Amino acid sequence: LKMGNALGYDTYSPDKAPLAYDEPLSKYISLSEMPRRFVGDEIFDFVKKIDVIWFEDEVPKYAFEIENSTGLRSGFQRLIQLHPLGAKLYIVARDSDLPTYEQILNVEPYYRHKDSFRFCSYKKLEKFFVEVDRLEATKRAFLE
Repeated sequence: LKMGNALGYDTYSPDKAPLAYDEPLSKYISLSEMPRRFVGDEIFDFVKKIDVIWFEDEVPKYAFEIENSTGLRSGFQRLIQLHPLGAKLYIVARDSDLPTYEQILNVEPYYRHKDSFRFCSYKKLEKFFVEVDRLEATKRAFLE
């Protein structure tokens, strides 16, 4: 959520109470409700449960399922609903979950849309976060 905001996206998450790094996630959720404009009624209730979505002009651009406790398959099921909108779909999980990710990705209906899916390990996400945070600090220092 914090990275999405720093990169200029509107951010949504159904989880408004949890803390991350001693900060409430709600601090970084810029959309109190998920935009309905491009997400049809038939999938809305399913899609609104995706852990994190970054929007641009109410269009979902990036969607992330953080698979810490639930199975990867349920994350895939939610994410694939956004495939028709061209969103990039991320499963964020432990490195040890990569074989399971690949196994699920190689069956239908996911295989036919495999170019839309990305696997991101926690380590890779953390590296990206550090770089985005550094960019944000540089931007503030230069523009202020």
